Amino acid sequence: RAPAARKRVARGSDPGEETRGCGSAAGRGGTAATMSHAAGLPWLPDDLLLLLLDRWVADPMAPSSAAALASATADLHRLLLPATSKLKQARLDFLALCQLLRKTPANLSLAKSVCLVEATSSNAAALGRAAAHGNLRNIELLTVSDTRAMAGGEDALEPLGQALAIGALPRLQHLNLSGNLLSGGFCKTLEAACETGALSSLIGLNLSRTTRAAAALAQALAGGARLACMKQLYLADAGIDDAQVENLCTRGVGGLGGLQELYLCNNVAITDNSLYVLSAVLDRGALPELQRLYVPKALGEAREARSAICAAAAERGVRVLFR
Repeated sequence: RAPAARKRVARGSDPGEETRGCGSAAGRGGTAATMSHAAGLPWLPDDLLLLLLDRWVADPMAPSSAAALASATADLHRLLLPATSKLKQARLDFLALCQLLRKTPANLSLAKSVCLVEATSSNAAALGRAAAHGNLRNIELLTVSDTRAMAGGEDALEPLGQALAIGALPRLQHLNLSGNLLSGGFCKTLEAACETGALSSLIGLNLSRTTRAAAALAQALAGGARLACMKQLYLADAGIDDAQVENLCTRGVGGLGGLQELYLCNNVAITDNSLYVLSAVLDRGALPELQRLYVPKALGEAREARSAICAAAAERGVRVLFR
């Protein structure tokens, strides 16, 4: 057949027709490579290019079909360019995170503890995305605190919130998010994580010096969420008030059966009314494991309120500290 093919080509027949006729993989691969450059997609593997050329275009060797393919793929390339640029930036952010933590990507996936303090918002977001994709499933202790505010910094922890909500950190026992400006989106995912039981293994949770998160936690507990393993709950300077204390320690107290230490200090919106609420909680035997209760130093100015909380705490063997 080879001499006959050469003879037909010499008479001026279409060489592409013979290429299609032989049906060789090499021939189709060469055609795919040629067309990929014409279409602006040289970065696609040959097998995918062959699929595109065979399925999208009836006759890839026909000029009109080739032009249509080039136009369509150029449009597709323009549409995908923002997404691919975003993916590339996410990869660079992840590598920068690994460098900051002095871990290789493989070592990070095996790590049991990660501490990220005063990092940039891009570092925090990269950590959250890694967790959401299941790359931090061995983490038991996670600290992401005092994230430096940058453009969009308030949203930096939303990927981490999504990871918590979907249960992507199944071994997490201690979570420290202190000192962060947390967005409403993050707080919603935190509330969802509590309600679905994704945080049921938590032993310690630190939301001190945050915004809105303590209120979201109180709301979740009031709605029936359970954090049965929780032993230390830090809500110092977390912007909570009397209503949220009541949500947390009255309607939500059933979800904190194992709590040993509760930090409510430095919340200026809490008044002596919360001391009466806490006294009633202790009097009726709720929070049976509680050992230490930290309340704002300014409280207890009313002698009756201070006497009530101190008496209830003494009866239960709970130490009350005004800090």
